[in-house]
Amino acid sequence: MMKFILVSKRPDGGTLDRMFYEWSIIHVALMLTTPTVTRVFRRYAQHYGIWDVPDGQLLYPRAPERWETMADHWVETYDDLVASVTAPDYVTRMQPHRFSSSEFVIMLGTSETLYERLDFKSGGTKLVIWHRRPDGLSQEAFNGTFRQRRSPVVAETLKPYGLRKYVQTVPVPLDPATFKGTLFERGSVGRYAGMEEIWFDSTDDLARLSADKSATAAIHGTDAGLIAPGASFSMVMLERVAFDFVTKEKHRMAAVQDPGSLEHALYAQEAIYKEALKRQTAG
Repeated sequence: MMKFILVSKRPDGGTLDRMFYEWSIIHVALMLTTPTVTRVFRRYAQHYGIWDVPDGQLLYPRAPERWETMADHWVETYDDLVASVTAPDYVTRMQPHRFSSSEFVIMLGTSETLYERLDFKSGGTKLVIWHRRPDGLSQEAFNGTFRQRRSPVVAETLKPYGLRKYVQTVPVPLDPATFKGTLFERGSVGRYAGMEEIWFDSTDDLARLSADKSATAAIHGTDAGLIAPGASFSMVMLERVAFDFVTKEKHRMAAVQDPGSLEHALYAQEAIYKEALKRQTAG
């Protein structure tokens, strides 16, 4: 399983409230009633920026671009990713909409869970950190050091601070031409060498962590030779799982599986939409 990850922000001239509203309601409705989407995306999670955490409480500063959202799509193959942005039903239904800026950070990657608490449930407070590698360090070398040297230090250091789960993601080769003519053609592909996802009990954990200089020093002690100085950025996010067809037995029920949710009602309409599309094509 691979992750197709998009980081973005509000459209030019738009408001954060409007973007969050349209993305959480209209976009999810379109996703759940577009056959290609529910065929190729096995899990879809949205992340909404939390802005009341001071920059001084973060392990790395926020990006100059002030990114505000992150979308996390799980696909099984590269071809599924291509289909997700080029299939006629996706293009017809999604292209007319602008739920975010045309600027993106884009990664197709593979992930590894390095720590997961026994009571872990998806959703809630999450710190996401993106890293660039220094000049002269290959992606292969970065991957090995990232996993072997950095991950044990981060996991052990953060356990006393409400750590619920820790995941590292590294990129797989992705041709930017894949997005030519799509909503994502202006996205930045291949800029970042790795990403960390850190689930906490609450944002209070970040305040406690930042006050412990020995803990933050231990984590930053793994930066040298691995992470390009000044090139990492943090995002404090609220994770919301819109649908999940692969891990539902382990985690909190995704919205699409809750009979009382909008997502469930919309997904139930997919069969109706498919039948109408079939009749239209046949006619």
